[in-house]
Amino acid sequence: METKLDKYSSKDLVTTDTYNKVITAHKKEQQFKEKAEEFTKALIAKGCPVREETYKDYPVNHRFADGLYIREWESQPNCVGVTEIHAQSNPIFLLEGDVTLLTEFGAERIVAPWYTITPKGTQRILYTHTKAKFVTVHRSDLLDDKSIRKHLFFGSYKDVVKDFPEVEQLKKMIKTLKG
Repeated sequence: METKLDKYSSKDLVTTDTYNKVITAHKKEQQFKEKAEEFTKALIAKGCPVREETYKDYPVNHRFADGLYIREWESQPNCVGVTEIHAQSNPIFLLEGDVTLLTEFGAERIVAPWYTITPKGTQRILYTHTKAKFVTVHRSDLLDDKSIRKHLFFGSYKDVVKDFPEVEQLKKMIKTLKG
């Protein structure tokens, strides 16, 4: 019986190079998480507001529309911030400004207009070079921003269980190989 994977040998499916890339990416992610937590603690030790404490100086506007929760946040120039750890994937838009974002994938300087999808489990450290305005959109039927925050954000990385769509693809490949 011929399968869709017959044209590949097992060495093509799992190579040392592929394995090393996965392990390296995992290590980088773990290092970033550790350093992000250290950085957050260092900011707190210096008396800097982080996460929801920043909302006193830089309030978040909350809007609701048919199962959507929309957060709008503005910052002044030369601010350093640490985002929440996202519990669900969502779009993020930079409507105004020039910002550097730091994640486990490295630093990226972005200029408005800009948008991307924030994957579940993401946390960013940011620096605003200019005044900045962000908008995020989240699925939620709740209408209270404090209740919503409990569903949208993890308290720490210990709470994160990431979804890996690639796992489903691997399951299909295994099933095909087993016939």
